[in-house]
Amino acid sequence: MIVVLIPLRMGIGCGFSSTGILVNNAVPAYLLGSANGLAMTASSISRTLAPLVAGSAFAWSISKGYKHGFPLDEHFAFMLLSIVCFLAVLLSCTLPKRLNMRPSAPVKV
Repeated sequence: MIVVLIPLRMGIGCGFSSTGILVNNAVPAYLLGSANGLAMTASSISRTLAPLVAGSAFAWSISKGYKHGFPLDEHFAFMLLSIVCFLAVLLSCTLPKRLNMRPSAPVKV
């Protein structure tokens, strides 16, 4: 169990930290509060809806999907989640290089 949980927790920590850094590098300093609030809102909404959608897709696939064959049988929810993860990787590869550095604009106080 430890072999599974340690990389999982490390991945979650690295994922949230890198997302926060990207959000902070994407906006000027005077919009940081709004951008972080919007990012947290989107994160909370997606963390709420993801189990609902994945659970419903899995429940449908094991109750009625077997009639339709392979893509829609009990593998449907896992294939759906794999497609979402693949799209996230593709989108992350298209991020601009300017997000690697903090914008050098003066801070308005």
